[in-house]
Amino acid sequence: MIVKHPELIDALQISKLANDLKLNNINGANTGFLIYPLDENGYKTRINSSFFYITKDNSKINGFLMAYDSNTLNNYLQNKLLSHEDGIMDFLITQTENYVFGDQIGIDPKAKRNNIGTLMMTELTKDMKFKNISTMYVAILHKPVKNLTSIAFCSKKGFKEICEVTNKDNTTWGIYKLNIN
Repeated sequence: MIVKHPELIDALQISKLANDLKLNNINGANTGFLIYPLDENGYKTRINSSFFYITKDNSKINGFLMAYDSNTLNNYLQNKLLSHEDGIMDFLITQTENYVFGDQIGIDPKAKRNNIGTLMMTELTKDMKFKNISTMYVAILHKPVKNLTSIAFCSKKGFKEICEVTNKDNTTWGIYKLNIN
């Protein structure tokens, strides 16, 4: 079940899931894929975004998708809520069209085969069409570890890599773009 109502979203559960998915390099083994998970308050701040989705299995959150339209993104930048992603943000603020930036998607590994990511992306693109937004950008980690799972997922959805950027923390990101009709 996809939930979009902020009052029904548990930010603590999302924070725990995101931290479970954080990229950790332990003894050369890379696990996870999120680089910048937020704490509970960070997710509470973003839940009110018009493009925040979760999936639930009974009362347990098993997936989330967090995205912002360009106006919300600019507001977050002005309030220094996204300063850690400087290279990515420097690219996005040069874009002139109204767009959606897909910031994070996280799916519990036990639920990965349930098409949760596809369901949330379908809901997101439906909402984008309703708001007359036809462009979406995502940033996918390329270095220190190339996130092949996210690249494959986004490629299946029609995203195309358009450039690479590097943040001050020396992580390199591919910027991918999707045009929807």
